Amino acid sequence: MASGWRGIGALFLKPLDQAIRDKDNIYGVIKSTVVNHGGRASGYTIPNPKAQTNLILSALEKANIDARSISYIEAHGTGTELGDPIEISGLSSAFKPTL
Repeated sequence: MASGWRGIGALFLKPLDQAIRDKDNIYGVIKSTVVNHGGRASGYTIPNPKAQTNLILSALEKANIDARSISYIEAHGTGTELGDPIEISGLSSAFKPTL
């Protein structure tokens, strides 16, 4: 990796009703998950911006939340000069209708 940063993280999830029953501290709730293949693209590190846009819009609809309520996005990023701007384009297109 060019920056020299390295790290690892782990996240353990349980159903909300079980966390409430166990009296766990609840820091967040996952309201929606969606997965796509990425659609037609020129390669693995070259994402499809239309597929990315549709994926985000689908997740927002499934979760029944307004994109304007989102204050932070953790994005994957391919780490390539071509792929990352394409992913940003997909994100921008998904959020554009809400601006």
